[in-house]
Amino acid sequence: MRVLHTKTGQFHSFEDPREVRYAILSHVWAKGPGPHIPELTYQEARDLQNQKDEQNIGASVLSRFPAKIRNFCKIAAEHGYEYAWTDACCINKTSSSELSEAINSMYDWYRYAGVCYVYLHDVPTPTSEPGALARRGSLFRQSVWHQRGWTLQELLAPSVVVFLSSEWSIIGTKHTLAALLEDITKVDRDVLTGRKSLEKVSVACRMSWASLRNTTRDEDEAYSLLGIFGVNMRTNYGEGRYAFIRLQQEILKQIPDQTIFAWGPVLSRKKFSFNYDAPTNRADPDPQVASKETSSLYQYLLAPSPEVFKGSSHLINFPWDEFMQLLGVAPSHRPTYTTTPYGIRAHLPLLSVVIDNAQTKVPTCVALLACKDPRHNDLMVLLIRSQPQQRWDYFVGVLVGELHELMGGTDNINPFPTSSTFSNHYYRMARLSLDGVKKFRAQFSWEDIHVPHWPSLASYNLHRDVRYHTALRNTTSDQLNLSISPWSHEVLKANGYRITQDRCADSVVQLTDAKD
Repeated sequence: MRVLHTKTGQFHSFEDPREVRYAILSHVWAKGPGPHIPELTYQEARDLQNQKDEQNIGASVLSRFPAKIRNFCKIAAEHGYEYAWTDACCINKTSSSELSEAINSMYDWYRYAGVCYVYLHDVPTPTSEPGALARRGSLFRQSVWHQRGWTLQELLAPSVVVFLSSEWSIIGTKHTLAALLEDITKVDRDVLTGRKSLEKVSVACRMSWASLRNTTRDEDEAYSLLGIFGVNMRTNYGEGRYAFIRLQQEILKQIPDQTIFAWGPVLSRKKFSFNYDAPTNRADPDPQVASKETSSLYQYLLAPSPEVFKGSSHLINFPWDEFMQLLGVAPSHRPTYTTTPYGIRAHLPLLSVVIDNAQTKVPTCVALLACKDPRHNDLMVLLIRSQPQQRWDYFVGVLVGELHELMGGTDNINPFPTSSTFSNHYYRMARLSLDGVKKFRAQFSWEDIHVPHWPSLASYNLHRDVRYHTALRNTTSDQLNLSISPWSHEVLKANGYRITQDRCADSVVQLTDAKD
């Protein structure tokens, strides 16, 4: 671990952060160009440290550092800290190995710090008017710091967090502002104040905190959560959203909590009911019900991003021993999940049902999870459907309602719920009362099933370009205008097309078959 001396501005290194007493900085990086001075990098800090001031021999290097680092070191020194750490210049980001180690160690670095100073560049020193800070629309509430992915661990990990205004005045601490911070971030104030350990919070709830935040790079959606779940994994910038899939795989290895599967739309009992008297035969699934093709990101076992956990903050892990006792079986095994070429293999209790409503009857299965909704005293179930011609392979979610008949039982729908009417009828989960579990527990069958955890490469590319496909489907014109790069004109001509330049738009050409 590399830290700055708060008086001299020189780097010092320690093998174990517990060996040294230091302050740590949490902030939002300045983006250039703009009103902010760009952040000081490790290389730039080294260059400044190596420069000699001939007129003032022995002068502190800090005088040549940007104001943010100078002020950080100043307040840390005033509060008795000899060393300070900031991610801007204390990590050599040109070294992939050092960057990966820092990302995996950062939660501990914040946890072991004597104090964490949160610098809010967009929050001026508040007035002394009572309640001004907590007022709706206050600048403290609106600070971008509350919206960034990386700052979630910087809020949770340290035991002492001090919030500073843009003028470096103390606004309050994590403890004194706990109620306000809970309202802004949705993190339980007992977690913020240390009365409840992070490990006792369900995976789904922790994910829901992250769902309210964003990161500049897709990979950081996962990397910024490593310490919050107590896992480590190699970093690989360039892998995109697959980093979040790998994070969930690591969580499955280390945390026995099935709330990780409990995300996405929930089927309401007010509109639909389960019919247990006419179960489907899972050994020979109805081809009209089994999905032939789908483009929904909701059909996979693992979540595509933290965003889909927005509605899962209330879900809690149901102890496995109690879960097995509820089903009336001995706790002879613990749940394990194995990644295979066919998807994640899991041993789950399944029950065949028919989802019944006025428009349609949908045969499907439910997989009972050790996941409880305390608001209704229910357990959560995954709605799963067989893949075509595959007895033990399933997708998650079913299409329910009038659109099921319209689409012939298939689920070829847009993956984004706000952009397609079809998606409003696609459900991943439902609730089953504890009495219902007891009533039908003899009908549950424990089976090894495979559920795909992530789309194939071809499907992933389709999702990536979904906005283009949506625009093409929604066009109302018989004529389609395409912007074609000039280098392709000669290739098109060589393949029998005639190109006519459009005078109204130089970048648009009209393609006509040369034989017409």
